[in-house]
Amino acid sequence: MYLQRRDYSWYFRLPIPKALKAVYGKSEICFSLKTKSKREAQLKSLEYIHRYFVEFEAKCAEVGASPLAPAPLSDIPAVKCVTFLDVYEKFLKERHATVGTEMEFDTVVKRFIGICGNKDITLYQKADILFFKDSLLQFPKYLTKEDLSLTPERIIAKYANSSSPKTTAITVRQKYLALLKVLFNYAVTNGFRLDSPVASVKVIVPSKQEPSRLPYNIQQLRQILRSPLFKDKQDRKHNEYRFIILLAIFTGARLEEICRAKCSDYGNEDGIHYLFIQPHGENGHTLKTSSSRRRVPLHSRLLHDYGLLGYLEEMKKEEYLFPVINAGQAVKGKISHAFSKWYGRYLTSIGLSDSRLTFHSYRHAFKSFGRATGIEKSVLDALQGHKGREVSLDYGKDEFGAVYALKTLSEALERIEAFRDL
Repeated sequence: MYLQRRDYSWYFRLPIPKALKAVYGKSEICFSLKTKSKREAQLKSLEYIHRYFVEFEAKCAEVGASPLAPAPLSDIPAVKCVTFLDVYEKFLKERHATVGTEMEFDTVVKRFIGICGNKDITLYQKADILFFKDSLLQFPKYLTKEDLSLTPERIIAKYANSSSPKTTAITVRQKYLALLKVLFNYAVTNGFRLDSPVASVKVIVPSKQEPSRLPYNIQQLRQILRSPLFKDKQDRKHNEYRFIILLAIFTGARLEEICRAKCSDYGNEDGIHYLFIQPHGENGHTLKTSSSRRRVPLHSRLLHDYGLLGYLEEMKKEEYLFPVINAGQAVKGKISHAFSKWYGRYLTSIGLSDSRLTFHSYRHAFKSFGRATGIEKSVLDALQGHKGREVSLDYGKDEFGAVYALKTLSEALERIEAFRDL
């Protein structure tokens, strides 16, 4: 009764009650729903059915006609209930997300359902998202094991008058709302609802007074390189830790990229030693972005003065460059989890307790040293796997996805003045 397909588009059709035909001057209401999607047409028609039956009732009262009988249920377009969780499961199947990414989404989905419930995806309104946002801002930043058994409502009540730090506005915006927006956009794109209730929800984030992370300076790097880890003889595990740090200093690579490296990723082209940072599908290792796949030249000081060449020779019969770390259990998809925990404690033990100094600070330091030397931004981006904004950089890439030849990158790396002073 209500839907008709014409020329690949859906139309809404509704007979006007006999008592009201003279009022409307026609016997039927008919117009295009302006969609090719049957589900979208069904959703739109439900809104119009309700609107017109309310209008018909009012008109009947005006002209003194008998009230309308309710519409037969068999005539109402059937729309299968698709819940928020259903949409999320479909999203995961399509996306083939990494373990780490899936865990991030799982956290958001679990928290959202705990606060707003797992309803039909069409029923969520902006008010639900605002309630979710406001609830998160009252959530403690850190949960105890006991908290995990509590409902979100009870957790908020428990920490209402506590001095414990709450979830920050930046976390709510960049993690919770950002991932929630992805899921609702997916629902819209796939015809499960007409619009996203997250689209216009904003979180006011206080302007930063100071950076949350700092690069290491030369003095701090010297302090690290003169610490017991580098001066004293180490067991196999801590010897791996030593070279992980050295690779971070001289390449600016990400921690997981370094830890997941295989011995087969090491190569030598025309006398230039390099590490090929690439995904390894067999063990679930993926890269952060497509531009992360790259060959990184190895600095001469790293190879000779700090002994990496000898270490590579020792490891050549192993599968992984760091076999001890890769023999461990990945946590949240990261094999570097145990090292990361150790590293924070080690920094504190050698007098570098500033919370803004982390392992990722090596990546910041590399960029800072490169800029100070005057190396072109696009070259630094290529060395570190950052995607440049210039469209022209997508042209002329080689088989490794590189914009610049390995020789060009190696020459730039050797120019970095800070590495001569370590």
